[in-house]
This record gives sequence, structure tokens and C-alpha cells, in this order.
Amino acid sequence: MTHLLLSILALALGPVFVALAKRLRSTATALDAFVLVAVGGLVLLHILPESIRQGGWPALACGLVGFFAPVLTDRLFRPGTKGVLGVVLILALTGLAAHSVLDGIGLTVEDAAGHEHELLAWAIILHRLPVGIGIWWIVPRTLGRSAAIMATLVCILGTIFGWAIGEQSLPEAPRSFLALYQAFLGGSLLHVVSHAHVPPPEVEKRSSWQLASTLGALCAALALAFIVHDHAPNLANSGEIFLDLARESAPALLLAYLLVGFSDQLLPSSWLSRIAKGGRVGQAVRGVAIGLPLPICSCGIVPIYRELIVRGAPSAAALAFLIATPELEVAAILLTWQLMGPELAITRIVAAALLALSIGLLLGKTVAQSTKAGELDTPPSTKQSRSPGQVILGALRFGFGSAVDHTAAWILLGLGVSALLLPHIDPTTWSGTSLDVPIAAALGLPIYVCASGSTPLVAVLIMKGLSPGAALAFLLTGPATNLTTFGMLRQLHGTRTALAFAVGVMLIACGLGYAADLLLASSETAQQTRLTESDHGSTFGNIMLAALAAVFLSSLLRQGTRPFIEQLFSSPGLRSDDHRHGCG
Repeated sequence: MTHLLLSILALALGPVFVALAKRLRSTATALDAFVLVAVGGLVLLHILPESIRQGGWPALACGLVGFFAPVLTDRLFRPGTKGVLGVVLILALTGLAAHSVLDGIGLTVEDAAGHEHELLAWAIILHRLPVGIGIWWIVPRTLGRSAAIMATLVCILGTIFGWAIGEQSLPEAPRSFLALYQAFLGGSLLHVVSHAHVPPPEVEKRSSWQLASTLGALCAALALAFIVHDHAPNLANSGEIFLDLARESAPALLLAYLLVGFSDQLLPSSWLSRIAKGGRVGQAVRGVAIGLPLPICSCGIVPIYRELIVRGAPSAAALAFLIATPELEVAAILLTWQLMGPELAITRIVAAALLALSIGLLLGKTVAQSTKAGELDTPPSTKQSRSPGQVILGALRFGFGSAVDHTAAWILLGLGVSALLLPHIDPTTWSGTSLDVPIAAALGLPIYVCASGSTPLVAVLIMKGLSPGAALAFLLTGPATNLTTFGMLRQLHGTRTALAFAVGVMLIACGLGYAADLLLASSETAQQTRLTESDHGSTFGNIMLAALAAVFLSSLLRQGTRPFIEQLFSSPGLRSDDHRHGCG
């Protein structure tokens, strides 16, 4: 009953917040960012994972249906003339009533499942705030105040009706059904909070709007951490892994942004012609040779790769560089030699070079055809003679400005997915079978592990029974690929190229893994080893992590919460400073 009353109150506050938005736009903007981060975090961190745990992978499909079904409905019933306003109003009220009934039923899932889903109820309550704002922001100006009152009453009555029937029917429903319904409702909640938002103000008033948006997002993150700590303690381990991964990645990321900035300011345009000499084989070989010795991680290489493409570097060289650079570094080679023996260390070096060379050759022509001239950012203009201070300021402004804006959201997503998946990896369930190599390679595709950080992890997996070939496949796909890499490839070259990259890396890593099993079958790579652990609590690591957090926070301040997150959905060639919002 308490949750029902709070959900009705949140909906009824719509006209109050709209009045505040017209006088104090920053207040509504902060609320919009708070709801977006809080509800999105609750759904992605707890509701969907819990649904998948109880209902299996069909729950994920239900979540996708819940998210995309309103989009298809909106496209089917888009009004074109004033003559259809009555039909649109009826359809809109019907849709609001149906969604409100689902919300009301969702408020009773907690009791039906034994008080295990309180976070779902809070997500429903919070998302009613943007629903109420959306009704009173749009409907009075298009259909009148009476229509807005009618829409609000329909939502309230639908919620009460759903709550009433849920109280009677859900306690007898099986857990699998509840999990599927919870996933569907979670997807619909994500759709609502991602589409119902307060429009940004004029350009001259954007500074206060961006500050309010950032404050709202930070408050939501703190509230989310508090709620998850009390109601989802199983996520505490993932939170620690996220901080460890971020701390380990911070130095390489900061170095990468600095290199991007100085390359933008100092490198002459003629350096690209040197890499472009010869055919694709020579270009790919140069990309591998340049990339292998650089100590830059998988996430750190993304802004550098983007700048290479924007500056016009040959795609074969850029792709080979993208794969080779995060694969190996001196520490990774020494750790592999120490923990898994010289045979696997040498095999890892050769396999990394072969993978980078193969991807550069196979996809170089495809990427060159899919990237149209003028589709991306224009290359920097020829620099005139400037003082060292101007060069340094320009490098810092570009490297820690535009480059961060294009990649920060993807980096955070990659680290977050890795932190959620890593605790659940158990090689004992599939080691010793012929499928261990493709399974290990597939696990490495979406998650982020740096070359050095993945080495002790793989040594432990080998000791648990993982084959050398499967270990090599994971060492190839883990450091070289993650969601950040795929997202940037999709943003620069399109979805087809990103998928081809993922499939190519997967197949080649599997082939190299099976070859390693044949070559290393007689060697003992799973000997007792002394695993080294990095000092995650070091002062240097914490300083670097704080610096990276400040850099990402400044990007959030520059863009605002929604444009920052919308980098994950921008189309190829879309610049972050456009901040286009296509939501009706």
C-alpha cells in the first residue's frame, strides 16, 4: 500500500515539476538526470540480472521486448494531421492505461516473491516522475489541460487496478513467470526514462543546465550505491572489481589522452603518408610494429584509434595498431614467462602479432569502403608556429576535452560489464571439453581485462584445469576487445564493421587457440605458480584513479547527463557536440 501511494504521488507531482521547470529549468533538469541514472542503474544492476538469474536467458529477451515495443508502437501510430488527434488521444490513453496496469502489478511483485524485489518497486516509483512531467509538459500544449487531467487520472486508475489484480493473482504465479514479467517491466522502465526528459535550454543558458544535470546524476549515483548496498549485497564484489579495474586502467588512459592531444598538435600531416606507403600488407605490418611495444590498454587505445581514423590513417594500419597495442606489454610478457612458462609466453607474442596482422588485412578494405569522406570530424588545420605553452594548452584541451567526450561513456560501460561478468566465470564447468577454446574466446570479447592484469587471472584458470589453447584465446580477445572497442567501431564505421570485427577476432583467436593446444600438448603450463598481485591500494594508483574521475566528471559537466550517455547510441560520424535529441 505504501508503494502504491508513493507511485500515485510521484505521478501527481507532474504539474508541480513542470511549473518549476518553466521558472527554474535547472531544477527539472537535475530531477531528470537523477531519475535517469537511478532508474537505469536499478534496472541494469539489479532488476535485469536478478530476472536472468531466476528466469534464464528468456528474461533478457523479455527485457528487450519491453524496451523496443513502445518504439515500434510509436512509429506505427505517428500522427500526421489534426484530423487524427482524437484517435491519437484514444491510443495514447489506452497505452498509458496499459502501462499503468503493468506498473501496478509490478508493485506487488515484492510480496509475491517473498520481499526480494523491493528495488523494482522503487524503480517504478521513481520513473513515474518523468511520466508525470511528460504528460504535463506535452499534453496541455497540444490537446489542452483537460486532456492532461484525463491522462493523469487514467494512469492513477490503471495503477490501482493493476495493484488490485496483482495482489490476488501474483502470489500463486511461478517464480519463472515473475522473473520474465519483471524483466519485461524493467525494459519498459528503461524506455520511459530514456525518452521522457526535459528539453535543453538555449545555448547561452546551457552552463547552469549542464551543472544541474551533473549534480542530479551524482546524487543519483550516491543514492544508488546506498540502495544497492542495503538491498543487493551480492553486487558489492562487482563494485570492488570495478574500482580495481578502473584503478589499473587509469594511468594508461590518462597517458593515452595525453598522447592524443600532443599528436593532434605536433604530428605533421606527412607522417600519415609514411604509414600509408605500400599495400595493405605493409601498412598492417607497420601498425603491428608500432603498436606492440606501446604500454596502452584496451580502453586507452580507443581514443588514439579514433584520432588515427579521423586524421586519415590507412584502415589496415589503424586496425592492426588497434589490436596489437593492448595485447602485449613488457610486464605482460614477463608475467606470462614467470607464471605459465616460456613456451606459452613466446606463443602469446606470436599469436598477438598474427591476430593483429590478420584483422588489419581482412577488414582493412571493408573499413575503407564503409567510411565515407566528410562523414567524420574534419582533420585539424595546419598549425602555425606557436609557443610551447600554446602547444601544451592545445594538447590538453583536445586530449582531455574532445577525445574524452567521445569515449568516456563507452569506457565506463566496458568496465561496468566486466565487473558484473568476472565474478561468474568458472572454467570448471566447461574445461576439458572441445568447446573450452571458443567459450574462453567468447568470454573475453565483451569484458575488459588489460594484458598484464589478465595474466594472473588466466594462470589461476589454468591451475583449475583450463587448457593452454583456451587460456591463449582468452588472452587474445580479453585485452584486445571489449564493449568500448565495439562501440567506437560502430560509431566510426557502422554496425556491420563492428560485427565483422568481433566475428573475425573470435574466429582467429579460436584457430590460434586450437593450434596452441596442439603445439603445447606435451608441455606443463599448469604448474604450481607464484601469483603476483598488484598493489591496488597504492598511493599512485589512487591518485591516478582520482585524476581519471576528475577528467570524466569534467566531460559530464561539459555535455550534461543525457548527451554523455547518448554517446553510446550515436550513429557513425555523429559528433558529440551536436547533442541532437530526436525524442518527440
